Amino acid sequence: ADDISIAASSFPSTATAGTAYVVATRDTIESGNILCFDDTTNNEKHQIYYNGGYIGVTTDGGVSQATLAALGADTVGATSKVVYAWQVNSIVGVRNGGTAFTDASATMPTTTRVVIGSTASGQAALNSHLKAVMILPRRMSNAEAQAVSA
Repeated sequence: ADDISIAASSFPSTATAGTAYVVATRDTIESGNILCFDDTTNNEKHQIYYNGGYIGVTTDGGVSQATLAALGADTVGATSKVVYAWQVNSIVGVRNGGTAFTDASATMPTTTRVVIGSTASGQAALNSHLKAVMILPRRMSNAEAQAVSA
């Protein structure tokens, strides 16, 4: 399985706010990690993964700050555009231009890298194809997230 990590110093800062946009094609119904900003542990992270549907998670100090688990499911071979964006007390997740799911109470983790296709603990590999990845050093608005993912 591919396990790609990039130091945070190699892309614009996402320490206080950021947006991750991915275009993924599911090759299996198995669970898999798509993108994870972490500190090499599972205690500090922003993560997009698939487990019966796309899920966005923010964890700070080992405490779950946001879990947006209703982003939607795919069938094998389907392609989804997913946006997960964050800043203090403002998280949003959107899939394919649908509902903007939000969480209004979240502290920010300290992350040092982005991992594509896995996580710090080497949880389930992606088992799919990423067609595009975009990282922004700001939180997209809910309307932007819906428009970009449509």
